Order: sequence, then C-alpha cells, then structure tokens
Amino acid sequence: MLTGRNKKIILAAAIVAVAVIWIMVARARSAKDSAPIIQTATVERGSVVSTVSASGLLQPLTTIDLKSNAGGRVDTLAVDVGSTVRAGQLIAKIDPTDSLTALNQAQADLTAANAKVSQSRDGMILESEQNVQQVRQAQDAYESARVRLAQAEMQSNVQPALTKSAIQQAEANYRVAQQNLRQLKIAGVPQGTMQIKSAYNQAKAAIEKAKRNNDRQQNLYNKGFVSAGAFDQAKLDYETAKAEMDSAQSRMSTVDQDYDAQVRSAQAKVDQTRAALENSKSNGIQDNLRKQDVIAARAAVRQAASALAAARSNSRQVSIKAADIQSSRSQVVRDKATVDNARIQLNYTTVTAPRAGVVLKKYVEAGTIVTSGKSSSAGTGAGTSIVELGDLSRMFVLASVDETDIAQVRIGQRVNINIDAYPDQVFQGKVTKIDPQTVVDQNVTTIPVTVEIFNPDVRMKPGMNATCNFIAERKDNVLVVPSEAIKDQDGHYSVTVLSQGKQIHRRVKIGIAGDETTEIVRGLKEGDKVVTAVIDRSPRKKQGASGGMGGPMGGMGGGGRGGMH
Repeated sequence: MLTGRNKKIILAAAIVAVAVIWIMVARARSAKDSAPIIQTATVERGSVVSTVSASGLLQPLTTIDLKSNAGGRVDTLAVDVGSTVRAGQLIAKIDPTDSLTALNQAQADLTAANAKVSQSRDGMILESEQNVQQVRQAQDAYESARVRLAQAEMQSNVQPALTKSAIQQAEANYRVAQQNLRQLKIAGVPQGTMQIKSAYNQAKAAIEKAKRNNDRQQNLYNKGFVSAGAFDQAKLDYETAKAEMDSAQSRMSTVDQDYDAQVRSAQAKVDQTRAALENSKSNGIQDNLRKQDVIAARAAVRQAASALAAARSNSRQVSIKAADIQSSRSQVVRDKATVDNARIQLNYTTVTAPRAGVVLKKYVEAGTIVTSGKSSSAGTGAGTSIVELGDLSRMFVLASVDETDIAQVRIGQRVNINIDAYPDQVFQGKVTKIDPQTVVDQNVTTIPVTVEIFNPDVRMKPGMNATCNFIAERKDNVLVVPSEAIKDQDGHYSVTVLSQGKQIHRRVKIGIAGDETTEIVRGLKEGDKVVTAVIDRSPRKKQGASGGMGGPMGGMGGGGRGGMH
C-alpha cells in the first residue's frame, strides 16, 4: 500500500507528464497553425471562351422628334412621357381656325371655276354638234374614196398580168390536151391491146400447164406415190390459173370499148381547153376597163378632199370655244390644288404617331404656341418639337471598341451583354454594324460597334450603361485549368502540380486563354492537381495570400496564346 509520500511523488510525476504533453501539443498546434495553406484545382475538361470587352449605352431602334407641319396653339396634348403609342395614334391637336378658313375659301373658288367650265362646255356643244357631224361625214367619204382609188389602182396594175397569165395557161392546157389525144391514138391503144393479148396468152399457157400438173398429181395420188398435200397444191394451182384465164378473157372482150371511151374523153378535153383559150383572149378588154376605173376613183378622191377641207374650215369657231374651255379647266386645276393644299394644312393640325413606340420626352404642354415644321423662312430644323418618340421594339448597344481589339470583332458575332442596372443577368445579342470611321477621344482611338439585343424587355431604357463581351473564340471539351494557376515568364508558361504532397514545377503549352480558365494543349492530363494560390500564415508575413507561387512568376492574369519552349 502506497504511503502518503509515494502518492505525492506519483501525483507530481503525473502533473509533470501532463505539462510536458500539453507543451508538446501546444507546439504542434502552433506549428500547424503557421503552416501555409495551398489552394488547388483539378485539371478537367470544359469550355474556354475568349472575349473582348467594350462599354456603351443602350439605344432604341429609332428616335424621332415629332413636330407639327401646322403652326398655332396646342389645343390638346394626348400623351405623356412613357406613353406607349401605336402607328396613327393621336399625339396632339393644333388650333385649326386659320386652316379651316383657308379651306372654305379655296372650296368656294373651286365651285366658281367648275361652273365656268360647265357654261363654256355647253356653249361649245351647242355650236359644234352640227359641224362635227359634217366633218365626220366628209372624213368618212374621203377615206372611202381613197380606199376605192387604191383598189382600182391595184386592179389596174394587176389586170394585164392576170390576162396574160390566163392566156398562157389556157394555151398550155390546150397543147397538153392535144398531145394527150395524139399519144393515146398513136401508142396507147395498140400498146394496151398488145399487153392484154400477151396477158391472155400467158394465162392460157399457165392453165394448160396447171391442168397437166393436176392430172399427173391426181394419177400419182391415186397410185399412192404422192401425198394428199402435194395433190391439193396442184389442184389449187390449177384453179388459180383458171381464174386468171377468166380474167384475161374478160379484159380481152372489153378492150375495144375501154379505149374508145378514152379517146372520146381526150377529144372532149381538147375541145374544152380550146374554148377556154378563146375566152381568155376575149377578156383582154378588162385592161382598159380597169384604167377607166382608176381615173374615176381619182376624181372622187379630189372631190371628197375638197368637201373635208370645207367642213374643217367651218370648225375653227369650235376650236376657239375649246380653247376657252381649256383655260377654264386650267383654273379648276389650280383651284383644286389650292383646296387639296388647304385640306392638307387642316390635316396637319392633327399630329399622329408615324409609327409605334414610346414617348421618351415631352417638349410642350397644352396651350403652347408652336411654329410649323415646314416654315420656309426658318431654314433647316425649323419648327417646334412636340415629343420625342422611340421605337423600343428592338434595342441596341452602341459600344466603343478599342482599336487593338477591333480585329476580333465581326458582323454577326455573338455577344454577352451585362447591363449595369441588372448586374445578375446576362443578355444575349449579336454585332449588326461596325462603323468605318474611328473616334479619337483624349488620345484613345475606338471604333463604334452596334450590337442588337435579343428579346429586349421593358426594363431596358435608352441611355443605360452596358458592357459587351464579344465572343472572339470558343473551344469545348478541352483540358482547362483556372487562369490563376498559369505562370508566365518571358513567354514560357508553367504550372505547379501537387503530387503526393509535393509541389512539382511543370512546363505546359496553352491554347485559348479565357476570362476564367485557360486551355492546356500539352503538359497536363485530366485529374492532375494544380496549385492556384499559396497562403503563408507565419507571423512574420503580413499579407494574407499571394497569387500563384509568388515572386516573378506570378499568375498569368489576362488572356493570350502561347506555347511550351
């Protein structure tokens, strides 16, 4: 059993041990608390986007200062700032008193001018009806006489040739008929008779030969030396020869009657053509008759022309009346133009929206006296503006792009847009215009670029500040690391890889350097751990963190393209 002394010794030893352990734990904790913190990121596949940024202001599709083409007092102002209007909607009404008075006076003058035209026209009609009819009849008679003359001259010119041609044709027909008759008498009858007799003799010889062959084949068939087919063929040949013999005999019996009929027909043709020839020669008198027709037709034309000239001479008074009517009509045209102009001026007192939009500004109030926007004495920009109207159906950002970045901007390029009033939302758009002229402000050269916003809404107000991020380049499904992990030293890029608790310096080749991540082309593989920052917590260090590994090879920062050397 322990004594009191021993207990005290043991208690003291225990206290010492606890103190030693506490000191060791405190030292270890202090060492751990002062160790640097290493922040890392994993190499993985993702998307890299390189952008060019530029700031600008929101603008509507169009803005117009709406003016009145009529001067006077504004009796009604139907809109206010922020009012949404449609095309043709009433904006304001100007006092119409002066315009209405001018319209009434112009209409009265037009009525008087129309009455004068009617009076002059009735007088001319009464005086000219009979004369017009006479001129028309004389004109018709003259034209008819000219047509008859033309026909007579044509027939007179053609008739001699027709007569000569008819005689020549009749003579030719007569000669051909005579030749045909002689040919028929000399060669036709004997030759035809000879051909028929020759055909008869050939048919007679053929039937005798066919009969002998038929008798022989029948005898051989009866004795069984030939086939029934051979016998039938011989019999068929005999019957055919017999039919041809009958036909030849028939032609022999009628040959004389046929050729007598041909000779009579040829003789009749000769008589007919001789009579036609004599008739053609007797028609030669038509040549003189046609010449007499031409002389009579020319006399008729001269007579009709004299009658037409007399009728036209009597119509001069009608021409004078017509000139009076034309003068009155000219006055009507002038008065009508005055009425139309007065009506237009009256319509100008009603100011309507030329297109749909939103009222951005209001320049006047009801009761204000405004001047006409078409005043010839006030020069360019004349007239008092009533309201400013903007078309907000399409919204644009007019951004100022630095000249060093303009090469990366193109028409149709997609753009991410940040509006200062709505910092948590990114809007989409595209480049629609790149100005050809630069702008220099305080020795800074920029190029205005117009960006159209997709699907604008009512929150967007003209004049709001916006930042456009032009997507210059994009790659998907590539190895990426945070941009702060890249160190750049004279164009040589490297990263610090954390492997089994050790930091290893490794050269890499990069591709696109985006806003937040950078593409790794060579030097890393998916899943590697790279150091993005080292935080030193030792008491002697006063700064909380250092970018990358610190020193001259700090984080890369901006975008760019480089490679491993």
